[in-house]
This record gives sequence, C-alpha cells and structure tokens, in this order.
Amino acid sequence: MGLGDVTGVLSRYFVLGYFVPAFVTLFLMSRLLTEDLLPGSFEDLSERGQLVVVGAGALIVGLVLLGLRYPIIRILEGYPLDLGPLGLLGGPLVRLQQWSYDRLAKRRDDENSPKRSSAARLLDRRFHKTRDRLLPTRFGNAFRAAENYSYTRWGLDSVAVWPRIDAMLTERETELHTNAMSDLAFFVNGTLGALAVGIVTLVDAALNSPLEGSEWLWYITPFVVAYLLYRAGIGAAERLGTERRASIDVHRRELLERLGVMEGNSTQEERKIASAVNQLLLYGRELPDAYRRRESLVKGVEMGTDKRFEERPQPRAGDIEGEPDEAFKAPGDLDKGRIEIRETEKRQGKEALVGAVLAGVSPSKERTWPISKVSRTSPTISARKKAIPKESLTSSTAAARATRWSATRKESRTSSTALRQAF
Repeated sequence: MGLGDVTGVLSRYFVLGYFVPAFVTLFLMSRLLTEDLLPGSFEDLSERGQLVVVGAGALIVGLVLLGLRYPIIRILEGYPLDLGPLGLLGGPLVRLQQWSYDRLAKRRDDENSPKRSSAARLLDRRFHKTRDRLLPTRFGNAFRAAENYSYTRWGLDSVAVWPRIDAMLTERETELHTNAMSDLAFFVNGTLGALAVGIVTLVDAALNSPLEGSEWLWYITPFVVAYLLYRAGIGAAERLGTERRASIDVHRRELLERLGVMEGNSTQEERKIASAVNQLLLYGRELPDAYRRRESLVKGVEMGTDKRFEERPQPRAGDIEGEPDEAFKAPGDLDKGRIEIRETEKRQGKEALVGAVLAGVSPSKERTWPISKVSRTSPTISARKKAIPKESLTSSTAAARATRWSATRKESRTSSTALRQAF
C-alpha cells in the first residue's frame, strides 16, 4: 500500500465521519461497562495500551461502517418499514410525515401568512413533491427531496445523471461535497454509536449491577444523544442535497453538450429532450436524431460513423439543372456535399482522360468534361454561393488533372508514357 492509499483512507471524510464516532463509542464502552463484559486481557493493559487497542478497534469498525454506508442510509430512510410485519409500524409513521407535509403546504398556500416563503422553502427541502410518495422518516424524505429535484426542475432522472455530473465537479465543488458528506457520516455514525452505548450499558446494568430509582435515568442519556444526533443528521442531509442541487443546475448543460445532445428552446422541448436522455442513460435506448447537436452530426459524417447518407442518391454526371438534390437538403450535409462533389469531379475527369488516351484521341482538342450535379441555390457549399455555369473544362485544366492523377496513382509505365505523349 502506497502513501497515496494511506492518505486516501485517512482522509477528512473517513476520519471525521467514521473513525471518530467509532473511537468515541468504543472508548465510552471501555469506561462504562463492568469487568464482567470486558475481556480480562484488556483490563491488564496500561492506559496507553488500552487507548492503542481502542484506536485499532475504531479503525476496523470505521472501515466496516464505510463499507455499509449505503445499507445504513436506507435503513434510516425507512425503507425496511415497508416490508413484512414492520409495515404495521411504517403506516403510522408515514401518516405523521403527511401531517407535517400538509401543515407546511397549508402555510405555503396562505397568502396572508408571514411565514409563507419559509414554508415553501422547507417543503421543497424536506419533502417529495408528491404527497403519496413520502417515506416514514424525515431523514428519508430529505434524501428523496434532493433526489427528486433534478426531475421536478429539469426533467432529468438523478439516478441517471448524477454519477456523470459528479465526474465533472470542480475542485472547489468536490471540497464542498466532501464536507457535507463528512458531516452527514459523522451524525449518522454518531447516532448508531450512541444507540450501541445505550443498549450495551442497559444490558450490562440489568445483568451485573442492578440500579435503583433515579439511577436508571442516567442510562437514558445515550438514547437522548442519539436522537439529537439524528435530528442533526437531517440537517446534514438537507445541506448535502443543496450542494447536489447546485451542481445539477450548473453542470446540466455541460452534460448535454458532452453527450452530444441539443438544448431545448422552451420548457416543454427541454423536458422532451431530458426524457430522451433518461431513456438513453437508464435503458440504453438510442437518442433520436432530432435531439442531437449539429456538430455531432457533422463529426459523424467526417468519421464515417453516420449511416443516414448511405441510401441517399449520389450526384449524376453531367446534370446541373433542376432543383437541389435531395441528398443535400438535410441539415448537417455541408461537409458531405462538399466531399461528394469533389470526389465525383475527380473521378469523372480521370475516366474521361483515360478514355481519350486509350482511344488515341488527343486531349489538345477542345472537349467538354462533365461536372457533377450542383444546385444553384444549394446551401450545402458555402464557397459556391453563385450558380455553377454550364461551361467546359479547358484542355489545360484536363492536362493538370491527368498529371496529378498519374503522379498519385503511379499507373503502369505504358499508360504513363501514353499520357505524356498525348499532352
């Protein structure tokens, strides 16, 4: 393990969010538990030795908590309360959250209430937009409100876009997110540690040192601390949600640009594009061509990856009249049209010269060479805005083309000699 790996493990996020709560929990247990529950070898150590053992244990427990952070978050969100017999407890808790939701919604809709704006802000930060999708805990609703933000505001699914936006965060944004995640991890793991201390000390007192009267009140203290840490964790979840909302607002256009997706000109169009992006990222469905950026289409043509031009009619030799060719009417055909016309002219000039040489006809005579079909009004060739006149190529132009063709293709010596004699 290198130094970079060690500093990565011992980052502020891990030390503050996982190691410190685990160390405090184990240290309190080593001081509050009776000798009957503590190992004898631990009691034989010196004070410094005991601290070393507690620190090593805290490091191991912190790593375990780091690996279990997602299941722990889901438990605190209240998802297990929807399963099996626990649903009997989850129902009343959901109704309690709905009551809090209705209270804030009523205050928000009251035009005469001085706390109307505050209620609207709390409702947006703490609850899902839809009342029927509330979770049993305030912690879970704060998380769900942050996850639902990108969809309610921009039509983007946070499950699909957030991992990609997370990769585009600046150094300052990453620092802000890390601080918010460290605070959340500290309060969550602190809640678990306080609960563990309270439960273990209660069991120890009940088995080994029965308490009398008011002494039991001291053993309730860890549970009160756990509740206070849990409430602080709700605020940390809201702060983390605020950071993620800001990052989505700032980087959503950059995400569309990197994905090669156009931006909408209206709210309705933007939501249609967002729905197509969700389908692309979540289910792998192909993005409609209508939502692709113009530069992406041109790049696809240049690289030969765009297949939309394969079945289009090619320009016909000697035809320069009539309406613009259908092959050049679609957007994004600028480079395609230019390349096709250039290659067609080269090919036709070469074929005519070879035919003249093989037939024994001197190219010095005045001949006409066919030009590929080009529209007088076609917007596909910016350099040829004027109509292409019906005129013949001169013998000097034909000679220059024959010389270039002979040099690049390196034809046989017989053909080269015939061409040189012809010109």
